[in-house]
Amino acid sequence: MRWVINQGQTGRLMLMAAVLALAGCQHAVKPTPPPPPAPKPNVSYEAVKSPQGVSHYKVKTGHQMVGAAFVHHVVPVYPKALVPQQLPPTSVTATLVANAQGTVTRVLIPAMATDTPDQQAFDHAVREAVRQWRFSPLHDSLWKTEPDGTSVRVDDGPGKPFSLTYRFHFKLVDGKPVVQSSHG
Repeated sequence: MRWVINQGQTGRLMLMAAVLALAGCQHAVKPTPPPPPAPKPNVSYEAVKSPQGVSHYKVKTGHQMVGAAFVHHVVPVYPKALVPQQLPPTSVTATLVANAQGTVTRVLIPAMATDTPDQQAFDHAVREAVRQWRFSPLHDSLWKTEPDGTSVRVDDGPGKPFSLTYRFHFKLVDGKPVVQSSHG
């Protein structure tokens, strides 16, 4: 048997050889899986004793302080730059000062001479989050007792400024950042 290949067939054979050669070099590339979603912080609340010297409103007979409930709050974020350091759990205590409308206007975190840059990063994370917090206004409400013994709110006085103290706990669980807060 004799094969005769003309010039037109030579080009097609070369093209077919090139395609087969490339097909042999091709290998399956697995797509990179997307990163897992960021862990959501777990937030819980526990009582924190108010600092010494804090004044409290004097409530008159027949009055009750109402309000100062969460309307909006943002959970602090564990500083990303500190995650690889695998630091031990850290706590930040902050007193939030809210105006008569329930907007946080100041965040007081006691500075210590021993504060490290890492501790300052945790303090900054708390400040950034709680500056966004909003509460319902605090009112000195007048109540009266009806003849049947039920209490009825008669009047809400004007909103009053207030402060609340929170403790935020930053820790790593299985290498993932978790932030918890407590209120008192």
